[in-house]
Amino acid sequence: MTTQALSFRTSAEPALSVRVTAVPTEGLKENEVRLRMLAAPINPLDLLVMKGIYPVKPDNYIGDEGIPGYDGVGEITERGTAVESLQVGDRVIPKRHGLGTWRTYATFKANDLLKVDKQLDPRAAAILKTGAMPAYLLLEDMRSLKPGDWIIQNGATSVIAQMVTMFAKPKGVKVISVVRDRTNLEEVRTRLASAGADIVLSEGELKETQLLDNKRIVLALDCVWGASAEAIAAHLSPGATFINFGSLGGAENGLAFGLTQQLLFWKQIQFRNFRLSQCLGTRTDDEKNDLLTWFQGLFGHGQLRLPDLDVVAWDESAEDKLKAALARADNSKELGVRKQVIVFN
Repeated sequence: MTTQALSFRTSAEPALSVRVTAVPTEGLKENEVRLRMLAAPINPLDLLVMKGIYPVKPDNYIGDEGIPGYDGVGEITERGTAVESLQVGDRVIPKRHGLGTWRTYATFKANDLLKVDKQLDPRAAAILKTGAMPAYLLLEDMRSLKPGDWIIQNGATSVIAQMVTMFAKPKGVKVISVVRDRTNLEEVRTRLASAGADIVLSEGELKETQLLDNKRIVLALDCVWGASAEAIAAHLSPGATFINFGSLGGAENGLAFGLTQQLLFWKQIQFRNFRLSQCLGTRTDDEKNDLLTWFQGLFGHGQLRLPDLDVVAWDESAEDKLKAALARADNSKELGVRKQVIVFN
């Protein structure tokens, strides 16, 4: 049996440095399981890995080319003789970065995997760690929030922003979602509002609006940086918290943030960075597993719903589709790019 795997050479343009090749399926050691991959997201982190920027390198290579994909979900088709915690037919997700999920079959150590509910949509299972988990922790760990508080977030069509909105509602916290100016603004506004956002504004509208006057805006969540970050910070209430957790505006573009006297001294805004690994590092394995189990239950009961996603089908033309998907994911100027999830046929 052979495995179709995507591999890459480090490049500033990942879409130009990848290829799909057929390789022999790895042998199975006693402490390992073999997975048939079901779904895997294309995350900003994956692009950083392929550009050589991210510190955690791939565990697996084809020759000198790394196999990317640090998240995803697969179904166990075989298990080693010493594996007792997992069964054939179980569905699992990676515990840690580096495993390489962008391939049709993969062999991993059982201890590197977490079991998930078989009934959960594979697309939802594939974003538990990089979608639901950071969204929850951004609200839980970064600032104490009370009913009636407001948060403001940019990059509001992203998976994390959509899930922040879902987690905010039960807390009684209201959400201002900011998106880039676009021709289909009303369509996006309607979609985000139907998902729970209380106010949806374009970046242009944010400069002029009076809708936010006198609101207790205590938390800003920035995944863009630059001018977009400055715009949401300007609406924070005194003593609020500003969190940066991404740079969708382009980390390599040298975007600056204007830290004003008003923000720093008069309003005494606290500026913090969010790192998922740091937040998870304060929790035991049992606590992390319990969170993932809880998220799955929320999906099952409809309290979390699948965010807007685009599917990239892994089929006989997988290489061309993946190159196009990577080019879209890496284009910070293109509007309307949704989270892309590879679904293996």
